[in-house]
Amino acid sequence: MNATANTPRNYNNTFTPTQSLPAFPSIGGVPFRAGWVIHYARTLLSLLIIISSVLTTLAQNVGISNTGATPDASAMLDVASTSKGVLLPRVALTASNVAAPIVAPLTSLLVYNTATAGIAPNDVKPGYYYWDGTKWVSVGSGTAWLLTGNAGTTPATNFVGTTDAQDFVARTNNTERMRVTTGGNVGIGTPTPNISAIVDITSTSQGFVMPRMTSIQRKAIAVPIAGLQVYDTNLKGIYIYDGAKWDCANNPAGTVDYFANVTAPNGYLECNGQSVSTTTYAELFAAIGYLYGGSGATFILPDLRGEFIRGADNGRGVDAARVLGSSQDATAIRILIDNYVGYPTGTYAVGMRNIDGVLAGAGSNSGTEGLDNTFYQSTATTLGGAGDNNAGKVRPRNVAMKPCIKF
Repeated sequence: MNATANTPRNYNNTFTPTQSLPAFPSIGGVPFRAGWVIHYARTLLSLLIIISSVLTTLAQNVGISNTGATPDASAMLDVASTSKGVLLPRVALTASNVAAPIVAPLTSLLVYNTATAGIAPNDVKPGYYYWDGTKWVSVGSGTAWLLTGNAGTTPATNFVGTTDAQDFVARTNNTERMRVTTGGNVGIGTPTPNISAIVDITSTSQGFVMPRMTSIQRKAIAVPIAGLQVYDTNLKGIYIYDGAKWDCANNPAGTVDYFANVTAPNGYLECNGQSVSTTTYAELFAAIGYLYGGSGATFILPDLRGEFIRGADNGRGVDAARVLGSSQDATAIRILIDNYVGYPTGTYAVGMRNIDGVLAGAGSNSGTEGLDNTFYQSTATTLGGAGDNNAGKVRPRNVAMKPCIKF
């Protein structure tokens, strides 16, 4: 159509829009005006021409475009435009489980919802919805989680999970890898995590690796909570924070072990009485303090070289002087033989030298320490003197190893 198509044209001599049409013979009593008939016929023809320019029908395919392009054979309806879109019906839904305002919607009916309404889990938000036969289902609304990430989310209302009493399952390669049950138990490698465990990790071919870090990194953790665990790569051990200090789960700081090593193993110091830093070895200092000496920024390790270990008396009364960290000299036994000048033949006596212990044993009649020249007969007769007698120190068979303390 051209620009003059909208201007009524006079088909009866000098007819204009303001003139009356001349009278014509009536048909069935109704005046017949040929000008009007011709005018509306041309208008209808123009409309059909316009429609045909945008609507092309080929067999069962319908195409709508402003170019007259042939609709694609695979589409019942092919709408094409480079500057306009398709506007679907807009309705205000009240809930996903309520069909209204549409009456008896057919399955797959598509609408655009304009309302925010309803109560979870049947609430609806603006976006496209289709009817699945029983409820409205959202189609990729603006609240969908995107593969490239989301912005502007609210943790209280935006989340990945379920809103009903169903487990949440994560899969890769269509195989379940993790499950969060409705009770809050997390299972990794198992679809049935034990109800007594908040996290249940199951595997027959792989292990669990906790965070690994150096000693410096471990000590730099800000405000560690009691029970926090890490693997110390320097000390080769699992360390647990007890609420006040870090300690090794394998062997607590202050543990003394004996090794066949030439040098102290990793995480240990030789018990040789050395002075060490209270800050460098903070866990060990927390365990033994200044018990073996030291002050200020350094403390002394126990010196166990050439020593046997004995349990502290700790109130038992067997050897009250044996308090924690104290040392004790060896017991000396001296034997007086019967050929000593001045003593009768067959006389013998035993002398015991125990510098800081208590005398005990056959022939002793005193609760005090004996001197080097005091002996005791089996008859409890004290014999004084000095000279020819044999003496020796008694110890069990032993093997020397390196005493070390865990720090």
